[in-house]
Amino acid sequence: MKALSILLFLFPLLSLAQSEQKFQIKGKIEGLAEGSLVYVSDVNNPTDTLAKAIANGGEFTLSGSVEEPNLFHVVFPAAKKKALLFLDNSKVDITGTVTDLTKISVSGSSSHKVFTDFQRRFNPDFERLQKSTQPNAAVKFTQADFEKLQWA
Repeated sequence: MKALSILLFLFPLLSLAQSEQKFQIKGKIEGLAEGSLVYVSDVNNPTDTLAKAIANGGEFTLSGSVEEPNLFHVVFPAAKKKALLFLDNSKVDITGTVTDLTKISVSGSSSHKVFTDFQRRFNPDFERLQKSTQPNAAVKFTQADFEKLQWA
């Protein structure tokens, strides 16, 4: 009876611990200096570090949690570079080379996939819009272009 009481008391605590969502980023970045620091920071608050790791053979694992999916940087201070990642509380794998972090491969995060699909669809239009606002712009952004953005 005493064991049953203890079990009933601990069960809610165990279920709370299991329901806590966390992210895990496993990375393999070629050319990353041995023993170099890797960390995740909030794009809007770069001093807010969510997770840190030390690279070993170009590999690292970062773990932590986020309140909601958002943009973050995976920062490689020794290389003075960072990669943009739309992160949620899921298991993510990233691979690439430290010389071109804009081409890293990200798998396991549905949030990052939606983000990259959005970028692929809208970045060309946003770039045209920005160029069209420059003085003496050769690029024109028409009313039809604006409407296309509105209903896409």
